[in-house]
Amino acid sequence: MLENARPIIARNLKMTLPEKILSTLGGNRNQEERQTDALEDVRRFAELGFENHWLKFKDVHNLDSMNGFELHGFSFALGWNEGKTDEVLAAFNVNFLKRKPGKMQINDSCSFFTGLRLYVEKKAKEN
Repeated sequence: MLENARPIIARNLKMTLPEKILSTLGGNRNQEERQTDALEDVRRFAELGFENHWLKFKDVHNLDSMNGFELHGFSFALGWNEGKTDEVLAAFNVNFLKRKPGKMQINDSCSFFTGLRLYVEKKAKEN
């Protein structure tokens, strides 16, 4: 998931020229440091999700949809709930011969991404 998020994070954290100048003058982190920190924050947010049981792997062989997300014949899902209703973050199949995930579909409207954005913004302000 982190590898899929890397280009999005890099694109969304590009500094404008005035931001680069202010950052340099103020002694703040440069763009590369911001992107590195953001990737670490994404990893930490995902770890917190598993530690708090907000992220769970689910067997969805017999389900057609989950909370409005069509599963289209996927066998497994990564669910997100953060104490609320279960949502599908990603649905996927597993290639057991290769021991790797196979076909995957990401639910862009999952509230995981809203929580992640707020978490990364909070951490960026702290840094």
